[in-house]
Amino acid sequence: MTLLGGLSLPYCYAASPGNKALYLSEKMRQSPGKRLADTADFILSVCIPGSLEKNQEGSFAINRTRLIHAIARYHILIKGSWEDRWGMPINKEDMAGTNLAFSYILLVGLQKSAHILSIREKEDFLFLWRYIGYQLHISNQLLPASFTEAAELERNIRSRHFKKSAEGVTLTKELLQYYKHIVPSIDGYLLDSQIRYWLGENVADCLGIPAQPFKDSVVQSVNSFRELGNLFRINNNTYSQMLTRHQKLKILTSRR
Repeated sequence: MTLLGGLSLPYCYAASPGNKALYLSEKMRQSPGKRLADTADFILSVCIPGSLEKNQEGSFAINRTRLIHAIARYHILIKGSWEDRWGMPINKEDMAGTNLAFSYILLVGLQKSAHILSIREKEDFLFLWRYIGYQLHISNQLLPASFTEAAELERNIRSRHFKKSAEGVTLTKELLQYYKHIVPSIDGYLLDSQIRYWLGENVADCLGIPAQPFKDSVVQSVNSFRELGNLFRINNNTYSQMLTRHQKLKILTSRR
């Protein structure tokens, strides 16, 4: 869940004009914590074994998301602040980029965090999100069938849409401000540098997350030690443990 809020969400904010739909959502901007909690709810729901069967929790979550997207498009367009040159809000390419943020980009983040996954595990995870994307009505051409295809699609979308924008910088700033209220002191102090480490310099620059040599070097060292430690440690994180941490996050969010 840490990578969800520190990598996947800010990654989505770098894509313009897709990020304009997020920026124009006043409800989301007023409560970035709720956006994070709702997204985590969705991911946990679709990852439960058997949840994508008919009339199961994951299937309901996907249909609910489709409805939310349709309502958001309607309200954005009737407000009159959307320009035709930006294309359709929350279009299929935007959704494909978001799908990559929760699949391929998450796998890249795990690798950067020294979590070693087998090729089979990576391909299985991508297949899950390919199916979720299919259920969300993303075009098949925008649903990669392998890790290699996912990397190529991500490069193409990034080259077409990733650039510095006022919307992306503002959304990221609001997210970071929220995190600093809920993250413990030392982790909160290093958070922007940790996010820059996960995103990479180019994407972080698009989002207005500046290089800070001292903090960046500390984060680099911490991640290097983590990589060494993970070589000798079995990852015992279970789904139930992740769910428990998520419930704690929701409680914190509801208080703010």
